[in-house]
Amino acid sequence: ELKLTKKAVSKKKMSVYCIIKDIDEARKSHEIINQLRLAIEDSAEGIAVMNGSDQYTYLNKAHIQLFGYSNDSELLGKSWKVFYPPHEIERIEKEVFPEFMATGHFRGPTLGVKKDGTYLFQEISLTALPGGGLICVTHNITEELEQQKKLQQLAIVAEKTNSIVIISDKVGRIDWVNKSFEELTGYVLSEVKGLFPSEFMAGEETDLKVIEEIQYCVKNSLRFKGEILNYNKDGKKFWLYIDITPIFNQNNELQSFIAVENNITAVKNAEEKLIFALNKEKQLNSLKSHFVNLVSHEFRTPLATIQSSMDVLQVFSEKEIETNSLLLKETLAKHHYRIENEIQRMTKIMDNVLLLGRMDAGKVVFETEPLFIHNLILEIVEEFNQYGEITRQVSFSFNGRPKQQNADPFLLRQVFVNIISNALKYSKNNIHPAVIVSYQNDKTVVEVSDHGIGIPEDELSNIFKSFYRASNAQHIQGTGLGLVIVKQLVELHRGSVQISNKQPKGVVIRIELPLP
Repeated sequence: ELKLTKKAVSKKKMSVYCIIKDIDEARKSHEIINQLRLAIEDSAEGIAVMNGSDQYTYLNKAHIQLFGYSNDSELLGKSWKVFYPPHEIERIEKEVFPEFMATGHFRGPTLGVKKDGTYLFQEISLTALPGGGLICVTHNITEELEQQKKLQQLAIVAEKTNSIVIISDKVGRIDWVNKSFEELTGYVLSEVKGLFPSEFMAGEETDLKVIEEIQYCVKNSLRFKGEILNYNKDGKKFWLYIDITPIFNQNNELQSFIAVENNITAVKNAEEKLIFALNKEKQLNSLKSHFVNLVSHEFRTPLATIQSSMDVLQVFSEKEIETNSLLLKETLAKHHYRIENEIQRMTKIMDNVLLLGRMDAGKVVFETEPLFIHNLILEIVEEFNQYGEITRQVSFSFNGRPKQQNADPFLLRQVFVNIISNALKYSKNNIHPAVIVSYQNDKTVVEVSDHGIGIPEDELSNIFKSFYRASNAQHIQGTGLGLVIVKQLVELHRGSVQISNKQPKGVVIRIELPLP
């Protein structure tokens, strides 16, 4: 700083005085003050200054906005009490001010009130100024307290739940476990804190792939769900279903992991028993298939022999014993008829048993081709009407526009032969069974009805079980396999079969086959 002064001595002479002052330090101090002012004004913390009369003389932007005001003109010259509800003012005057007056400092939580009347929790720091007044720095801790409250509630729940709860750090090291963890594993928190669960819970039968998958999810902040076999402190195995969830803060930064785990040992043991039982059942089914094949083969051979002998006997009886009595011929013919019928019946039984065995073993040959269902059934009906009983015939009709069906003609023939033969067998009083084929938009429906003895209503649900026969049909020949085969062959064609009683007596079997 330069100051010049001139003084006249005479007309020809003039004196000049110069005063120089160093202001460099003052300029630096002024710059520092301006920087501090800017820092205070832009601070995220609320900062306010009060004079000795408890009136605000300065409030930064953060402090004003924290309490919901728009500018400092609403607050300058007002008392600090504008920011607090009555009961908090009373507490501050009784508890905070005595400590502040004694030490010149105070730091602690207070309950503030915003301009709109809502509360907020804040942590304030008070510092006395020389000559009176103070500086107040305040920080909003509402969200922190709410988060802390939630964590406390979660901690209570975690302690009371039967599920295992593990809280770990960012890389998966254990920070906290609940009592359920300690009871199941035998380890207490002090023994496992800072360890990875796999370091002490994994054993020789633990799936390493599951551990690697967990490690991958933890490394990439991903959620994991799955099962794992672990070992407790005594080496006893147990199964856990675990759900590991990453926890992020408000800035979407990973903070920790929470694992909720349920003991599923009982479920896994039951599952193993079920698998063992299923394997046993498969073995039994395999044995049954072998037995069925063996019995079928062993029965077919003597039946073929009997049939051959009967053919020879018939030729002999017709050509060689023409001189014998009529009674002998009638007797031979009668026994020939009986034996032939029995052979056919036993052959049919063996065919059904063999087919059922192949179906159980999944070895049925299924070859489809386009066909009209009504033509196939009409052939069967004509065969029954031609070679069956004259007193009972099968009536046949169809309606709708015929549509081709993709089906196995050999297997469907067995279906309808079984059903129609049953209708003839159970019909009484020479009343004809009826077959109706209906072509609909998306399916073909076949209904076969008889006028027989019907089925007791409480036994309808059992009628498709192997070897089951209704209680009112015990005196009629049958094996209880026909409808079982029908149902399986229809379902092989993606169809369905239903059976119901009709009035006044008899049964209706309804088969639905989807059209392509």
